[in-house]
Amino acid sequence: MKRIILLLTLFIPTTLIFADDANLGSQGGNVFPVMRNKYIRMAKEDVKVKMLKDSCIVTCLFWFKNYSNQKQFVFMGFPDYFENIGEASERLRNFTCQINNKKTEVRPLSQKITEESDTTEVNYERWYCWDANFKPNETLLIRNTYAANWGGVNDGKLLISYLIGTGRTWHETIGDGKITFDFSDLVSRNFVDTTGYGDRSLSPGMTRQIYNDSIVYSFKNYYPDWGEQYSVSLLPFWECHAYNDSVSMNPYRDGRGEFSFEYKYTKPTLRLMRNEVYARHGYIFKDEALNTYFRKFKWYKPNPKFEMNQLNKFELYFIDYIKGLEEKK
Repeated sequence: MKRIILLLTLFIPTTLIFADDANLGSQGGNVFPVMRNKYIRMAKEDVKVKMLKDSCIVTCLFWFKNYSNQKQFVFMGFPDYFENIGEASERLRNFTCQINNKKTEVRPLSQKITEESDTTEVNYERWYCWDANFKPNETLLIRNTYAANWGGVNDGKLLISYLIGTGRTWHETIGDGKITFDFSDLVSRNFVDTTGYGDRSLSPGMTRQIYNDSIVYSFKNYYPDWGEQYSVSLLPFWECHAYNDSVSMNPYRDGRGEFSFEYKYTKPTLRLMRNEVYARHGYIFKDEALNTYFRKFKWYKPNPKFEMNQLNKFELYFIDYIKGLEEKK
């Protein structure tokens, strides 16, 4: 049997780190009705996660529909932090809110919701809250933006997640929507870890498309599970996330001490990955086939003045590491 406990208190800032040699980073989620209203439905949502080297910029558009012939008031909240047993997420930064393109006052509050079952207990704390007033049969557009910190795990990959489960708290299903993880300005698809995507089943109503520059989750008439979230992880070549400033240990091994992606790529793919490090700095290749390949990407800006000192020590380490894998193929 499940139960839900709701507590509302003054906002108290804290920071928690994900245990077990991993950091969950920042994790936003769907707008939540702090004060429930059975007449308001989330008709649509469109979430875009723009991935950058040092953070992610997230833009969330939510369309809420009042299905009654009377005015309705809703006290809304956006999750700044969530906690599970053994897990925690970091605070969001630069959070903003607009209602129908007009900036609205946001009040940071602490709200704790605990869902308990035989095996799990999920806590949600720290929310950005605001008032929303609906006219009869009116649809309001809520626009939230924020900056999110990268999370990561001990095999060197970076991780970013979006929590869709709080959308479960609205009246009926979420009409339709999508969550886009855009990595176009950061890496190519080769660096994104899609291991298991083909075998991992999705809930009815949810689909996933993997493109060269993004991963998109789409859904219609969707009722998410409590705590349901979607993540994208990728391999950074510009920093050693697992070991900070040290390259004395191999940052690209999994928990068993084996190479985390040694057997996942063909030799031609490894070659493209190695040369992408140069291409991100505008290197003009002597191999015309490589020039043709990288010119297809909008981010590639040929730089005739490229010099090797533009690469940092982690990029040089990554190039050597990939070259070693190529030689084994």
